Amino acid sequence: MRMLCTAVVLFLCLCLTPCAFAAQTDDAESALRNSIDQILSILGDSSYKGGANRQERDSKLRTHINEIFDFKALTARALGVHWKQFSPQQQDEASQAMSELLEATYRDSLDKYDNQRVEYTDATQLRDNQVEIRTLVVSNAQKLPINYRMELTNGAWHIYDVVIEGVSLVQNYRSQFQDFMLNKTPEELITLLKDKAAKQRSNS
Repeated sequence: MRMLCTAVVLFLCLCLTPCAFAAQTDDAESALRNSIDQILSILGDSSYKGGANRQERDSKLRTHINEIFDFKALTARALGVHWKQFSPQQQDEASQAMSELLEATYRDSLDKYDNQRVEYTDATQLRDNQVEIRTLVVSNAQKLPINYRMELTNGAWHIYDVVIEGVSLVQNYRSQFQDFMLNKTPEELITLLKDKAAKQRSNS
C-alpha cells in the first residue's frame, strides 16, 4: 500500500510539474511583452522625436524600465560574494548607481530606435521561479538575439539579467567588479559607477 501511494505521488509530481513550469514561463513572457510593448510605444511616438520632449520621454521610459527590471538583484549578482560587504544603504546606493549607468550606456540605442520589432522565440525554466525568455530584435534583414532572465519576486516577474548575443550583463560586470573589489571599498565602487554614468551622459 505504501509503495502504491508513493507511486501515485511521483506520478502526480511528474504530471503537474511541467504544467506549473509552463504557467510560470507564460506569466513571465506576458509581463515582459507588456513592458516591452509600452516601451516601444513611447519610442515610436512621433511627438517625442527631437530634443524638445526628450526629458518627458526619458521619464516615461524610466518608469516602465524600473517596473520590469530588478536592479538590486542584478547588482547583487554582479557583485557576487562582495555584495555582503555593502551595508543595506550602500546596497541601495549601488543599485541606483547601476541603474543610472545602464540607462546612460544604452541611451544612444534608444535614440536610434527605428521601428524595430521584437520576436519572442522560446522560453526556458531555469529553476523554480526563474525563467529565460529568448527574443530577437528585428531590423530590416538583421536579427539581434536578446535573452531576458526573470525571477518571480513578491508576486511579480522582474528581469535580473540580460544576455545580448550570448554575453550576460551580470557576468560582464562581475568580471569587472571582482578585480576592483579585491582592494577597494563599497563606497569607492559606488563612486566609480556614478562617475561612469556621468561620463556616459556627457558623451550622449
